[in-house]
Amino acid sequence: MKKLLRPKASVLLLALSLIFASCSEVRLIGAYDERTDETIQTIAKELSTVFVEIDKKIDNGEDWSYKNFEKSYTEIESDLKVLAIRVSGLPKYKIIQQQVDLLTTSVKSLEKDHATGFGNKNASVEALKKAIAVDESGLQVSLSSMLKLQHGLKREK
Repeated sequence: MKKLLRPKASVLLLALSLIFASCSEVRLIGAYDERTDETIQTIAKELSTVFVEIDKKIDNGEDWSYKNFEKSYTEIESDLKVLAIRVSGLPKYKIIQQQVDLLTTSVKSLEKDHATGFGNKNASVEALKKAIAVDESGLQVSLSSMLKLQHGLKREK
């Protein structure tokens, strides 16, 4: 009789363990943070504004040089620093922190390209716009993936 009871107890214990394990949540990434999402959107807007302004200035034959955009780059970099500090303080935000680091590197690369005239200040308008489009495209992909991740976290909320 005791031998018959042991397997039943083991099965019951296993079943209870599985039930309790299925109730627990395992998260590999931190919870949605509204401030982080808003800051990413702000940076996206600021970068879009820079690209639109450069494009318009080129089309209108105006001075699109880096010196006219230094304030914009400073604002973007300051928002990136604030975002980096914020995500470094949030639990399980390593993936997002890596995205912020990558975005920061891309923005610095854009700023360097802009300061050097996107390769050649004497290039044709078409060649210049193509060079700018390469930087813009890379930044859009980074920002898009960051916003998609935030949207996914928001839906889990």
